[in-house]
Amino acid sequence: MPDLRGMYWADADPALRTLGWTGVLDKGPSLPGTPYARNQIAVQTPAPGQVIASDAVITLQFAA
Repeated sequence: MPDLRGMYWADADPALRTLGWTGVLDKGPSLPGTPYARNQIAVQTPAPGQVIASDAVITLQFAA
C-alpha cells in the first residue's frame, strides 16, 4: 500500500490503478485539525506499507 497522505482523490485513484489495484475507494469522515490542506488525504486504511489484495477496499479520510 503506497502512502497516499497529502494527495487528492483525483490523484490517488489513478496512482493506485497504475499499480494494478482494481478495488473501490471509500470516503470516510473528514478530519479537522490535521496538518494537511483541505481535501488532501489525511488518513488511509490500510496504512502505508501494508500488503493488500489487488481488489481491496481502501478508505480515505480527508482534511477538513
